[in-house]
Amino acid sequence: MKYAIFMSDVVGSMRSSHLAVSDSLSQITSLANSTWSNQLLSPLTVTLGDEFQAVARSYRDAMEVCFWIDEASRRAEFPLSLRFSIVYGEISTPINDSIAHGMIGEGLQQARELITKKTRRSIKYQARTGSDAVDQMLNDLLSVAEAITKNWRRKDYALIDSMLRNPSDGEVGSQFGKLRQQIYKRRDTLMISEYQALKRVILKIAGTVGEDR
Repeated sequence: MKYAIFMSDVVGSMRSSHLAVSDSLSQITSLANSTWSNQLLSPLTVTLGDEFQAVARSYRDAMEVCFWIDEASRRAEFPLSLRFSIVYGEISTPINDSIAHGMIGEGLQQARELITKKTRRSIKYQARTGSDAVDQMLNDLLSVAEAITKNWRRKDYALIDSMLRNPSDGEVGSQFGKLRQQIYKRRDTLMISEYQALKRVILKIAGTVGEDR
């Protein structure tokens, strides 16, 4: 059967503290498993010191969890730069619902190949759905989302996180000791609304994958 598989690894982990990377990954995967337990068939499992994988109930769930993890990683004590492969593909063995280990299949192989393949630049999201047309749409939109987030700086992560969670400029301003107008300008400069709009469209398209299952 085909399943929604996603994998992730840490970009530049060899240049970072192994202990810090491991602690942040453990923190993020544990929180994601408790937050998204109903959307996961096989929980997020750290397979190596800087990689993890999981199987979601649907392709949309997989994509949504990946966005959530990417956003949550900026709240970690040691923020991580992550890249993801999200594949709708075959798993030929029974799904392990307690740990994402011991499963094999073409979909798992493809997901691993995508995050280990060396390219001229690190691509944050790589989507494969089984449809070339859908892949093109998703990957084009994901590349725009990536371009927006690349301009976000670590010093602004706390502010960005608050703006993503709270649409009220006044409330965010009170949290950071800034005027509502200042938050409005920062929201505009950082393209928070545009990022959220892209995410809504991406998730809507992702929701069509596997409908004929």
